[in-house]
Amino acid sequence: MALNFDDTRLCVIGDIDGFTPAISSLVSMMRYARKTTLDAAKNLSVEQLDYLHDKQSNSIAMLLFHIAAVDKLYQNAIFEGRINFNAEESALWQKGLLENRDEALKIRGNAFNYYKELLADVREKTFVQLQEKDDDWLKKEFYDDMFKCTVNNWFYWFHVCEDEINHRGQISWLKKRLPKK
Repeated sequence: MALNFDDTRLCVIGDIDGFTPAISSLVSMMRYARKTTLDAAKNLSVEQLDYLHDKQSNSIAMLLFHIAAVDKLYQNAIFEGRINFNAEESALWQKGLLENRDEALKIRGNAFNYYKELLADVREKTFVQLQEKDDDWLKKEFYDDMFKCTVNNWFYWFHVCEDEINHRGQISWLKKRLPKK
């Protein structure tokens, strides 16, 4: 199911048809963050996406895949109550968490559109799920063992957005250091 957003209002944080007011604000921020992430990586060749600045760095491809994997992991945790990937999901997504360097290094060889579509598919599922929620759900508070504090669902999705913005900064840094053609 494709969601239709008014892209002329991409820079407006506010009401979006089909979402409650607070969720609309969250979705607005997530949409703008995604646009700027994609803008930072578009027009890069496969070689540029796969470029490793040094032995410890991630490639731009790895960071794009990671952003999608985090979104998927939080979908599982928040909407399905499971804190990891099932066996089928793990085959695709686990390497995107960038915890195992050898696995993460397998994220390569794909054109920008592969990552763009991967990110879009995952995010659309997040937005479809968010349409089914209301502002009370978003603000519901509970203790989280991972963060070791009281959180709410809004914080979780803010964290997903904040993680993407952080990695977009890394993408911009790496892009400036790509070898000149």
